[in-house]
Amino acid sequence: MCGILAAVSAAWPIAGGVSWAGNDASSNALRSRVAELSGRMRHRGPDECGVHVGTGFWMGHERLSIVGPHNGHQPIENHAKTVALVANGEIYNHAELYQRLEQQAKNDQVKAPERTTLSDSEIIVHMYEKLGADCVEELLGMFAFVLVEDGGRRVLAARDKIGIKPLYMGTSHDGSEIIFASELKALVDQCSSIQLVPAGHFWTRETGLKRYYFPKYALESCKPLKGEHERSFSSVDECKMALERAVVRRLMADVEVGLLLSGGLDSSIIGAIMMRHLDKLKAQKRIKSFAVGQEGSPDILAARAVSKFLGTEHIEALFTPEMAFQVLDKVVYHMETYEPELIRSSIPNYFLAEKAAKHVKVVLTGEGSDELWSGYLYFHDCRDAELLQHENMRLLEAVQFVNLQR
Repeated sequence: MCGILAAVSAAWPIAGGVSWAGNDASSNALRSRVAELSGRMRHRGPDECGVHVGTGFWMGHERLSIVGPHNGHQPIENHAKTVALVANGEIYNHAELYQRLEQQAKNDQVKAPERTTLSDSEIIVHMYEKLGADCVEELLGMFAFVLVEDGGRRVLAARDKIGIKPLYMGTSHDGSEIIFASELKALVDQCSSIQLVPAGHFWTRETGLKRYYFPKYALESCKPLKGEHERSFSSVDECKMALERAVVRRLMADVEVGLLLSGGLDSSIIGAIMMRHLDKLKAQKRIKSFAVGQEGSPDILAARAVSKFLGTEHIEALFTPEMAFQVLDKVVYHMETYEPELIRSSIPNYFLAEKAAKHVKVVLTGEGSDELWSGYLYFHDCRDAELLQHENMRLLEAVQFVNLQR
């Protein structure tokens, strides 16, 4: 994960026609302020940091290098220096999108997009130049980004369809800036009002917050198991192939990829698929799996058994109740919430992430499958297909505030 920070002038053109960029004392002070605010999120991206100040915008970025680790510095600009971007996440179909743009350029007998980095995030710049705000509908991945054009005249901030990556926005105390950040701690003393950019939404000056993702399952016409209806998959094998393709897409990293393994069905299936496609992992020949729990707990025992079956290099994060109390303040600080259930479930995640970070930069998990496939125990009491559908929809809408937040 990376930490992104960006601000644009709340009014355009800027009052008095003053540019924020320059080498005078006020511009240098602004750069120092951006660096300090961005640095509050250094835990999200310890590999490198970037600061950029433009005519009517500024950006900060804390990078965790995953794709193009040696040539993916952010903020990213196009060759003409008219578009700037900070992004957090991964765009899994960036290669296909580049191929499409190159083919369109060939057909139109125009110059194809010129890349300035090896980052997968750069495709957002080129898709925006082609499609404007509609580019978000073409992106397959987990992302939050802020893109600025013409010095701040046009702005596009967006969050992925499910809300895997966080994005907040607020208005500065004096009303002069609209500020975006991955975490509240970069905004809390800067803004008079803050809100979460909801999953599947984008923001522009012209539209404000606007929903762009309307999944089929949320349509009123989607009535499960009521006579004839359209299925997402025509067979079990087709469904399995779709899951396998999704996992393979997420193996595109140029760094080592691990597995969070609970020993349950969800993470075990992900692990089995990863093992089947070891040849697609660029930075390793064996998969490291990670489990968390107290010694002798069911998850720890089950994860050991699955790891042995799969043949992973298994690493455990064992903790005691005393250790949990010791990290409580840190968990609240990073989670930015006092919600008891979320904090309780985030404590094991803290130990797990701490352990995994010592070995890998990327991990795959089985997170979200219970919401998709009715995996929670209380679903067993549901005997009505339509109620089940609505409960799954409710959980999928809420997952951005719970599982994905931790």
